[in-house]
Amino acid sequence: MTFVQDVTTKNAPQAIAAIVNAVTQCKFEATDAVTDEIVLLQILSVLRTALQSGLGALLTDEMICCIMETGFSMCFQMRFSGAEIDFL
Repeated sequence: MTFVQDVTTKNAPQAIAAIVNAVTQCKFEATDAVTDEIVLLQILSVLRTALQSGLGALLTDEMICCIMETGFSMCFQMRFSGAEIDFL
């Protein structure tokens, strides 16, 4: 998220909203358990960064709820596959 410097950057609210929307709505075809888990962890990493960055203050309650739903969903998917999640 280095392209948006801070909350005063022009169009910062639209940019963070577009990032969160794209990441929470993305779908990919599962092919290999190991690589799928890497993709899921990267998705969670982007969402975590969105929440923890200064731009997190620009997120609406609805966006935060969507992030949490996506995170929980992915955690349950990974747990059922036997993967350990210890970076949250």
